[in-house]
Amino acid sequence: MNSKMPDRKLWVESTGYGLGNIGVALIGALTTTYLTMYMTNVALLDVAAVSLIMAVSRVFDGISDIVIGNIIDNTRSRFGKARAWLLRMSLPYAVSMFLLFYVPPQWPGAVRYVYVFITYNLVNTVIRTFIQISNYSMVPLMTEDPMEQGLLGNIQSVMMNLGLMCGNVIFVRLLERFTDVPGNQNTQRAYSGAVIVTGLVFIVLTVIMVACTRENVSSGSSKDKKEQAGIKEKLAGLRQVLLDRDWLIMVLCSFLCYIILQTRMTGATYYALYIMGDMGKVAWLTSFNMGASLAAQFITPFLMKRFGMRHVYTAGIVIAAAGIPGFGLTSSVPALSVFLIMGGIGNGLYRAMIPGIFAVLITDIGEKSGKLQAGIGSAGISGSLKLGQGIGSVIFGFSLSLAGFNAALDAQGTAQPPAVNTAISAMYLWLPLVLYIIIFVLFTFFFDRNGRLRKAGE
Repeated sequence: MNSKMPDRKLWVESTGYGLGNIGVALIGALTTTYLTMYMTNVALLDVAAVSLIMAVSRVFDGISDIVIGNIIDNTRSRFGKARAWLLRMSLPYAVSMFLLFYVPPQWPGAVRYVYVFITYNLVNTVIRTFIQISNYSMVPLMTEDPMEQGLLGNIQSVMMNLGLMCGNVIFVRLLERFTDVPGNQNTQRAYSGAVIVTGLVFIVLTVIMVACTRENVSSGSSKDKKEQAGIKEKLAGLRQVLLDRDWLIMVLCSFLCYIILQTRMTGATYYALYIMGDMGKVAWLTSFNMGASLAAQFITPFLMKRFGMRHVYTAGIVIAAAGIPGFGLTSSVPALSVFLIMGGIGNGLYRAMIPGIFAVLITDIGEKSGKLQAGIGSAGISGSLKLGQGIGSVIFGFSLSLAGFNAALDAQGTAQPPAVNTAISAMYLWLPLVLYIIIFVLFTFFFDRNGRLRKAGE
């Protein structure tokens, strides 16, 4: 395998990669934060049925990550492996996202649920999988130097956070701009216009990323580059990754982290609307948290160099968890702001380490096997993200359904049952706290990577 990115191109490639991640996060925020709200309050679909669709789709998602990761690893093109699929899938991603957020109101009820199932899987199981695995694969494909991988992972996390923050703040403004019912952002026209604008921005930023970056690390295979790997070699590479204990632990920890992210992001819209009484406050809830997260990620390269990725990750989990109990025990806006900032700092620290830790593990496994499996290895991040967000949506949706949530009550001016507020608070606050404790135990007592991870600042 090649060594590292040429120094003279590092800033160009890093900048292009970062801008591309803003676009990925912008369009990803649509399903993370607004999809459940759209399905229940605009398309007027049953929250339990939508949650069931998402739950069933997780089965296909788990298979698609491994398949698509393998496809990326065996891709040969003038754009390389990952960059080729980022370019190919950018337009389909934007179009399919528009279709997901346009459930034809005139269609019969059963047909509309089938439509949601098809479009949801088109977006998440297929196209988003290509985008995400390709995006995460870029780090080990751009460099095999542990410190540079950590820095690129940090850049990715910073820009993803920036994209999520901008997406959550700007999307609400776009809904207000495009709505055909003044004072009501939850209309079909509002969502259609906002999704189109977001999709166009994503396409432009993806093209910039592909143009600015290069895949500087070869696969390391001793075979001729034009020759596709045989089935035995593919399976051997797959086993090498899937049987690595630390890789599996990171997948599990990331899976739980993304359940937290989903319940917090989806919960923010419901918490703002039903508990705080103003959906517009979702911008405050997310911007304070993500602003602090973004600020923390600017100092993580220095912390990573001084303490190592492993310790920064652990500290982030602890700080993020510490901000939750206080937030649930006060209604004081200044105090809430402090706890939001604390949680954001923790999020920034641990999330900035995830791509870099995975990249180091992928490179380490590749050195042992003789072939870099960037696609398969990065499928762990993509799979944990999609499964975590999907399961988070399912848990949140079923909790609302069991609590008696009914969007029609809003149109009638009737309050939701008291149990709904309890369910929202449980999903937004207390479930994340429990999961943070589990992550801390897993990573502290079971993750024990030596070698390259220690070189990255430890």
